[in-house]
Amino acid sequence: MTNSLDRRGFIRHASAYAAAGVGCLTLGGLGPVLKAAGRTAAHGALNVPSRPFNMLAFGDSIMWGQGLSDNTKFATLVKDWVSANLAGRAVTFQNLAHSGAVIQADPAHDGPTGWEGEVPSPNPSIQHQLYSARDAMLSSSANPAEIDLVLLNGGANDVGITHILNPFTSSGGVEELTRDAVGDRMAYLLPIAVGLFPNAKFIVPGYFPIITNDSSTGEITALLTILFGPLGLLVTPGVKGQLIANCSAFYLQSGAGLR
Repeated sequence: MTNSLDRRGFIRHASAYAAAGVGCLTLGGLGPVLKAAGRTAAHGALNVPSRPFNMLAFGDSIMWGQGLSDNTKFATLVKDWVSANLAGRAVTFQNLAHSGAVIQADPAHDGPTGWEGEVPSPNPSIQHQLYSARDAMLSSSANPAEIDLVLLNGGANDVGITHILNPFTSSGGVEELTRDAVGDRMAYLLPIAVGLFPNAKFIVPGYFPIITNDSSTGEITALLTILFGPLGLLVTPGVKGQLIANCSAFYLQSGAGLR
């Protein structure tokens, strides 16, 4: 298995992923986590603790599962896989990600919007999502130290989708923006997250290329129209080639930064 899997590869190779990690970063494998959570080492017998196995998800539209029904979102599929591998133990799960979220937002404007996760907004930032979840647990007398698994992503919106999909932006420019906005900011965020949920295993899945050679001209035109409005710009082979190069630069550099 390679060191990087996209979201589809993650779902397809879930069992192997548990031991090797997805996308970019795994702090420990899931296999040992589930073994410790559900079975005794000596006899392999079910050892069902008195509390559930607790999971949380934080991040942006990719983690939220933009446009998908709950049962097809990859974070939900992870929860279902964990449930199937912890027979006899309850699994709790809450997805606190939302579309448009950035790792770090302007502190003067960061905070809850009251909007559904489908509505794009930089706020609350992913950092704020983490603190809000911890504070909500403490206010309800729940213990953040009893969170077992956290799915955490972020960085695409810190770069900006309109930068990545701007045909007048060079792939080198996208690479530089991504280097500054993804790896460094996630390196800042992860110690905060680990401090808030000290006993959790953290998985940071990577991104997928937004536009590839398989993307049709019609799909690209529709996406650019949504982002920029009617541009009167023809998606020529040259424009498509530039967008593919930009998306590849983001995909590769974000993966490297998150690793």
